[in-house]
Amino acid sequence: SNTNYKVYVTAGKTQKASKEDSQPSAVKSMKTKAYKRTIVFAGDSIVGCLHLQPTMITKMHSTANVKMVGITSITSRTFRTRRKGKGMTGIERVKSYHPYRVYFLLGLNEVCYRPFKDILADRKNLTNQLRKQNPNVDVVWCATPPVTKAEMKRAPHMRLTPALNKEMEKFAKKNHCEYLDYTAFLK
Repeated sequence: SNTNYKVYVTAGKTQKASKEDSQPSAVKSMKTKAYKRTIVFAGDSIVGCLHLQPTMITKMHSTANVKMVGITSITSRTFRTRRKGKGMTGIERVKSYHPYRVYFLLGLNEVCYRPFKDILADRKNLTNQLRKQNPNVDVVWCATPPVTKAEMKRAPHMRLTPALNKEMEKFAKKNHCEYLDYTAFLK
């Protein structure tokens, strides 16, 4: 952003310099336009509450614009199918920001009742929709957070969360995404 560059070209048959290389071309100067990147945090009500913690975002030490797309009671499937604010689905809102990086935090609303294969298929669909618009977007899938012991007693099926997170780690590698496991300090 807003940087001066000087560029020249030399033709050659190999990657290393050799006697057969051409003379360098004339030097061209250019200055890139000023721009500001956009990071999007997308997901369920946990993301929706991030705007209540502005200090968390400022601690990122990023000069990027930060946008939040948090929808209450959303799953990986309904993030791409349910129309909320401004008549857009969650994924349509994310794409409208033309982000260079997206952090997805989904899972608490689906780990209990949806097969992992369906969850992963929907997440692959979300990733592909983003990359169709912008092949260079960084997609970061965040681990599903753990729940308290009291919540585990109330909803024993939440014990599936660590297994879902293991599957998400594999999924991220296979689909050229990043996986962010921040859960250790929450446990």
